[in-house]
Amino acid sequence: MRAETEKRTFRYTARWHAYAALIAGVAALFVVEGAVIDVLIVILVHATPVRAVLLGTIFLLHVLVLAAIFLPPLLTCHHLSATDLSLRYGYDRLVIPRAALVAARPAREPVDLLGPVRAQTQGDRGRIVAVFSPHGQVVLTLDHPRWLRMNGSEGDVTSILINVDRRDAFLAALGLPTHRSPQVTDTSARPSVAGIV
Repeated sequence: MRAETEKRTFRYTARWHAYAALIAGVAALFVVEGAVIDVLIVILVHATPVRAVLLGTIFLLHVLVLAAIFLPPLLTCHHLSATDLSLRYGYDRLVIPRAALVAARPAREPVDLLGPVRAQTQGDRGRIVAVFSPHGQVVLTLDHPRWLRMNGSEGDVTSILINVDRRDAFLAALGLPTHRSPQVTDTSARPSVAGIV
């Protein structure tokens, strides 16, 4: 049996074909944009060394922007310990005490086109959405509304939608009931369990 202090790691999902299609589409747009810029540079800049530097710089900037946007979600994961759950999505990270979690249930909700690129707080629905694909989704319910911040947006949150590649193992490791409504409390005090670290 695992030690209680050991952290268990859960990656997003092994099924990332929709995300690959998004990356391919944006990369194709970058190629077209880069080609137009390259043609303009070749036409307007006559000095060969300057032209070479400009073309190389444009290419490097395109590669760096694509990597900065699309690689972080592929390289990060969630960690579960005996005391807390660390949710990582790209550059964003929330650390939530396990005592603040009252329920966890499987889900399958559609993913927006840009949903896999960044996590977001949906203040109108009272939740954070940090999903990579429609597969392996889990809805975590908090004990009461909490003021959380994710990716520059913040709001009162009662649930968090994430996904993991081994959903059944994740739910078993959490050991929470599948449904429980959060307690309604005065949110003016804005209790917080986590923020971007």
